[in-house]
Amino acid sequence: MDGSDSSGATQHVNKSRTRTD
Repeated sequence: MDGSDSSGATQHVNKSRTRTD
C-alpha cells in the first residue's frame, strides 16, 4: 500500500516537471 502511494506522488510530480520543461 505504501509503495502505491509513493508511486502516485512521484507520477504527479513527473507530470508537472515535464510540463515545466
